[in-house]
This record gives sequence, structure tokens and C-alpha cells, in this order.
Amino acid sequence: ADDPRIMSRAHVFAGRTVTFGVRSDADVQASEVRMRGLDGFSASVRTPAGALQLDTSLLGTGNLSNVLAATAVAVTFDVPLDAIASRVSALRPARRRGELLRLPGGVTLIDDSYNSSPTALKHSLEVVAAATGSARKVAVLGEMLELGEYGSLLHGECGQAAKDAGLDCLFVVGGAAAGELADAARKAGMPAGSIVFTSNREEALTELLKRVRPGDLVLVKGSRGIGLDVVVDRLKAEFA
Repeated sequence: ADDPRIMSRAHVFAGRTVTFGVRSDADVQASEVRMRGLDGFSASVRTPAGALQLDTSLLGTGNLSNVLAATAVAVTFDVPLDAIASRVSALRPARRRGELLRLPGGVTLIDDSYNSSPTALKHSLEVVAAATGSARKVAVLGEMLELGEYGSLLHGECGQAAKDAGLDCLFVVGGAAAGELADAARKAGMPAGSIVFTSNREEALTELLKRVRPGDLVLVKGSRGIGLDVVVDRLKAEFA
């Protein structure tokens, strides 16, 4: 219900339509949403079958939409509300898709290295921005591939989002489009010395290991083709 593009097309579907979102006219509607940074979120949810409270350790507003979509499906198939709440509380992210890892060596790692898109990246940066208790905030961002003619523009928008997230260090890996992200972050006000842009993943990793220290929060996210899972695995080994 929150996406006007979807709602503009919903009327052409001949079957049953069930909407979800934070809009008051959604069939499954979340209110009193409480984002808790690295501790997930909770929300009061109204459904055609009644109201329930949802609480999850999943991170960010993107996962709020995912949880509401799943709730809408469950309610449609008459799953009891208490069962829905129980299952939501037990949800955990898939591997490398927003995993929160508190490494023994003192680094907190958000492993979102499986893939990336502009919307998903902005959601991940929002999580970093809202996080408290870390010494510094670091992001390792890979180029978002297959964006076509809008690649430069969208990477630039994400560079602004990276600056707005309050990052202390930004590492950007990829080609020319990734360079647009790094350049946009610098133009938005991030100190040039806090930004590392390279086309070489190993170079980025070497510099990252020089800078990261216990107490830091590190987000790793990029398109699958950039292969930033290697960065995650090395951080896990270094701070084991």
C-alpha cells in the first residue's frame, strides 16, 4: 500500500488483493513502529483477523515490509495471530543477507554482502545511522551492477546516503559507477581522507584491515559480482 507504483496497477488484477504497509488504508497496517537499531524492530499491526504485536531481530525498514508481506499472506490463509507473532520473533536473516555478527575480537559486522541495489543499500545505511554504542561506523560498499543508464545517478544518490549515515570511513570497490558513489560522498561533506575508492578488492581489504579496530561497526554490501563476501570472511578471521 505504501508504493504508489504498485497501487496504480492493483486495479487491473482480477483476483483478491490484500495490501500491507504503514498507510492507514492498508489491509495489514503497521503503526507504532519502533526501530531499535541493531536490535531489530517492533510494531503494532492491524489485520482483518485482529490486531497483534510483532517483534523481530531483523534489521531495518526493508525488513518491516518483508514481515508485513508475510503477515498478509499468513492472515489470508487463516494462520492464527499468535502463531504469526511467534514465527516472526523467530525469524533470522539468510546467510550474507543482513546478518549481524558480533565478532570475538570486538568488531560488530553487518554482513549484507550477497547482493545490493540502491533501495536496499539505503535501508542498510539507515540501520548503520541508527546504531548506537560503536566506536566508529565503517562501510565497505561494492558497485551495484546492471543499473544501466541510471547507474551513475543512483550511485551518486547512495554516496549522499553514505554521508548522511554518519560514516567515519567509507570503502568503495568497483568501476566508474562506484567512483560516482565515492565522489558524491566527498562532495556531500565526507573528508577525502575517510574515503577509499579502488577497483581492486584486495587493495580495499588491505587498507580496511589497517583501519578497522575493536569497537567498530562495519557494514559490507555490494553486488554479487563484486565478491565482497571475501572481505567478510577475512574480517571474521582477523577478529576471531
